[in-house]
Amino acid sequence: MATVILSAVGTYLGGPIGSAIGAAIGQQIDRAIIGGGKAREGPRIKELDIQTSSYGTQVPAIFGAMRVAGTVIWSTDLIETRKKSGGGKGRPSAINYSYSASFAVALSSRPVARIGRI
Repeated sequence: MATVILSAVGTYLGGPIGSAIGAAIGQQIDRAIIGGGKAREGPRIKELDIQTSSYGTQVPAIFGAMRVAGTVIWSTDLIETRKKSGGGKGRPSAINYSYSASFAVALSSRPVARIGRI
């Protein structure tokens, strides 16, 4: 709003050059009041926990074809990666988050011939 008002006042007092100067000052005031220069943040995961394992959990012995959830036998912590993109020429930048983890899942205590789908 300050941009429009100061641009009009600048035009009245100094013509086109006054308009440009008034608009520049108005943009600075608008950013200070509204906070337009801040980066926008994308959604994040609140709890960084994944499926866990515990000692003594049974690993099924599967015969034939069967659906199983599997047992996590090893995993790393969930890794959050932050990436800043966009911005420039008065536009706010955006911060996006992505997550990754490495893990091993035991499906059966016997040899597995094939996995149909995951």
